[in-house]
Amino acid sequence: MQRNDRYRILHLIGEGGFARAYLALERKAGEKVAIKMTKVPTFVGLEETIYPYWAEVIDLENERIISTKKIDDINIMLRREEELLKKIRHPAFVKVLDKGEALGLYYLVLEYIEGETLAEKMKNGKAIHLNYFVQIIDALIAAKKDGLEYHGDLKPKNIIIAKENQIKIIDPSFQTSPNPFHLITTPLYNPLIEKSDIPSLGIMLYQLLTGELPFKDSLLDLTQDASTDKYDTEKKDDFLKASKFLFPREVNPDIPKRLENTVLRAIGIKVNKNEIRYEKGYHDLKEIKKDFEDCIRTGINQIQMPKKTAIQNDSDMLDTDEFIFSLDYRC
Repeated sequence: MQRNDRYRILHLIGEGGFARAYLALERKAGEKVAIKMTKVPTFVGLEETIYPYWAEVIDLENERIISTKKIDDINIMLRREEELLKKIRHPAFVKVLDKGEALGLYYLVLEYIEGETLAEKMKNGKAIHLNYFVQIIDALIAAKKDGLEYHGDLKPKNIIIAKENQIKIIDPSFQTSPNPFHLITTPLYNPLIEKSDIPSLGIMLYQLLTGELPFKDSLLDLTQDASTDKYDTEKKDDFLKASKFLFPREVNPDIPKRLENTVLRAIGIKVNKNEIRYEKGYHDLKEIKKDFEDCIRTGINQIQMPKKTAIQNDSDMLDTDEFIFSLDYRC
């Protein structure tokens, strides 16, 4: 890496499918910052062969891998993320402080947020306040006015709980891909590959209530069989019927019915003649926010993950890296 006298990297603090994040020190002011950098491909075996690529682009329509993503494309993604974050004025979104390039790898210098991610809180079995969801929704509603149609990759490790239980949102993926018809998302939290954050909110709530992810055994079939331009209600119905979906109260009978209904509406699940079918539940973020606020008003203020299903290790989180799906935004 080229020398940068302004920042001193301390250690790795996070890693996703496309980038790594480091804790660093700004030498002059002595302030901590986070540096997000294009991910360097790892060495493979004794041959120490470096792959110049990183991520597969999946064409759902033709069920094939289009190509692998070159580092230059990932650099573009970080530049797009920088542009996006600079437009967003809401304080819940992490701020860009600086940018640069080293040995062909682009990096962003971001404000460093002290706190735990939602994923870490879940792993440690800590109580989760429903107010976190209200804060997330408020931030997404505000960001939409600044051009963020949706976050695109909402999941527990992209939510940081900072001081005084204030949330911070990181890693938006909306329109960061060099190809406008590609969507970067994590299928476990967006199983129907929706251009919306509402299903992801439902999946996160399901996981908090049950300690499980509802579609962890169905995603391979989804990525192999889904056809993007024909991905209509019937296709979603077929996926849900084949998914062996368990209702939250089947996993944890102590869950309030009201919260279960919120989960089902957010994901888009409706029961019809003893069969689950797809039906869009919430039409906008304000609707689901109202349900969260109603739960809080009735005394359902925090969630304690059941001990028998509490997340014990990182593999239980199944918080896999994001993928790039070929979507036709013109539909």
